[in-house]
Amino acid sequence: MSGRWRACTFAILLVASTTALRDCAGLEIVLIDDAKLVRIEIVVEVDGRPVEELWGTEVLFRRLLTSRDRDGDRTLDAREASRLPSPFAVRQLLWHPLATSGGTPPPFEALDSDKNGKVDGDELAALYRRAGVRGVFVGVGIPPATHALTEALVAALDAHGDRRVGEAEFKAAEQLLGRWDRNDDELVGASELVPNATYPGAAGTTLVSASATEVPGSGSAVSPFIVLPAVPSDTRWAAQIIHSRDRDGDGRLTASEVGWESRTFGVLDADADGRLMADELAGWRKLGPDVRWVVRLGKPSPRQTLGQSLSSPQHTPAAPPLALEAGRLWLSLRVDEGKLPADASAARARFLARFAQADADGDKSLVAKEASERSREDLGQLIAAADDDGDGQLTEQELIRWLDLQQDLIAGHVLLTVLDHGSGLFELLDADHSGGLSIRELRSAWHRIKDTGCVTDGYFDAHKLPRQLIATVSRGHPRSALPTARGAGPDWFVAMDRNGDGDVSVREFLGPTSEFRRLDRDGDGLLSPAEAKPPTENQAAK
Repeated sequence: MSGRWRACTFAILLVASTTALRDCAGLEIVLIDDAKLVRIEIVVEVDGRPVEELWGTEVLFRRLLTSRDRDGDRTLDAREASRLPSPFAVRQLLWHPLATSGGTPPPFEALDSDKNGKVDGDELAALYRRAGVRGVFVGVGIPPATHALTEALVAALDAHGDRRVGEAEFKAAEQLLGRWDRNDDELVGASELVPNATYPGAAGTTLVSASATEVPGSGSAVSPFIVLPAVPSDTRWAAQIIHSRDRDGDGRLTASEVGWESRTFGVLDADADGRLMADELAGWRKLGPDVRWVVRLGKPSPRQTLGQSLSSPQHTPAAPPLALEAGRLWLSLRVDEGKLPADASAARARFLARFAQADADGDKSLVAKEASERSREDLGQLIAAADDDGDGQLTEQELIRWLDLQQDLIAGHVLLTVLDHGSGLFELLDADHSGGLSIRELRSAWHRIKDTGCVTDGYFDAHKLPRQLIATVSRGHPRSALPTARGAGPDWFVAMDRNGDGDVSVREFLGPTSEFRRLDRDGDGLLSPAEAKPPTENQAAK
């Protein structure tokens, strides 16, 4: 199954295949809608290894300890620990790969949990993990133009000037909005509707901590989802969800308040009183999630398929995003390889080149004097960060070891970017979330409005628009804030689809008009990927 997934159809997954689903825990989030709670597990692998494993004590944090362990006793004393990067600096590698500044080191008292004057690998890992350096990071952004785009679309479609848009006006959207296509690319973009608007105009720059219930940067707005703590014993989230959904104020949740079927509710209702307390709701994590989505980034093994999920076994980047509906809350998930690998590789090459340039005497080491020129001020910070033995000079081998460690730290930096668009008409009509309304999307506008339940007394009702979250899993920040063209169909079709909307129009078609009409079997004036394929291929697909 691909495309849109409706939460209510998969409730059985809450009580089935529990053991198999818990073997490889990933990031868990709960979508919070008035009608239903939905739990999603996102398992991310990089180069065939789970992200949690990349942050494991044996692999990463022991390497970090070794890099600061000058006396070779496999522990850190207070002086050695003073050269550790702060947890914040490690998280900032999402934005600045191979940064030379490590920030303020963590307090030794916080590191040395057993108070023996030494910090071992387990203690080191525990501190960074408590500070949120583990698993998949979650960043939220709030696009600013959602309301303005809705207002602009209503104004553009309102042929009668009565602030009401009905079926006839939506069905005339292709003609009414044609005049807004100022760059003549057969797409109506956000900046054409709202001058100077940048779409989406936000990125996942605000990292979300576990159990946070407010939208970051919005004052006191309630978040439509909650990130569950990586440690299952941390059950604060359950109390917070009860507080947000407890309509009668008794401190418990009924089946209708959580939106679950009686079978699922009964599994958690240990005292069979028809209400869930926080400790009972916390037991939800022992059951399988509604959806488990496995994303594999980097170099996949032959058996791996990028973006595989239980609800979409062959979900690949070339397919539409995985779309989930939890009542009036919609979440679209997609995969992007991310900027971080290329940025880190470029930064590594730059540091090596700067080292060679500054090494005036060619002895493959740098001292402060060689890095003292104005154009090499950053090399002084590099010497301080990468000088393993503390002798005041940086050898080429020390630099390479430091670069290797930084790249190990970077390897686990996977980001789930969630753009909270709120309730927007543009986002609803822009079915592929490309940032532009295509001819096909304009033609189907009324049917999409009606099927979504956004019609009252025959007119569009903005109060019924779903709240839409567009989420991207990537290594570091996504290369593209919007999905790129899918490239479906034969090579000639992809080449002719200049605006990347997935169709070839009469204007885009480079062959004779008679050939276009022959291929356009449904006569709608657009060639779809299916129509572009030879008849034998289409028959085989059926």
